[in-house]
Amino acid sequence: MKQGHLELALKDFDTAIELDPGIGEAYINRALILILFGRETEAVRDLTKGMKLKPEAKADIEKRAELAKRLIRDGAAVAKQ
Repeated sequence: MKQGHLELALKDFDTAIELDPGIGEAYINRALILILFGRETEAVRDLTKGMKLKPEAKADIEKRAELAKRLIRDGAAVAKQ
């Protein structure tokens, strides 16, 4: 995924949270993008907030976190080439 697309998605989730701070999925999705940008402290904050708003999302968060880790590994491998 191109970095520009991630930056746009991050802005969209920022806007969604500003418009309705009760959307747990927005915090969760924003956290996953923050992880990809290496902003772990902010990601943990968002995941915590997202889990409070949507506690049933735990399994989904774990799956998405695994995907984010793979994307980071794949991106690091491509950068080394």
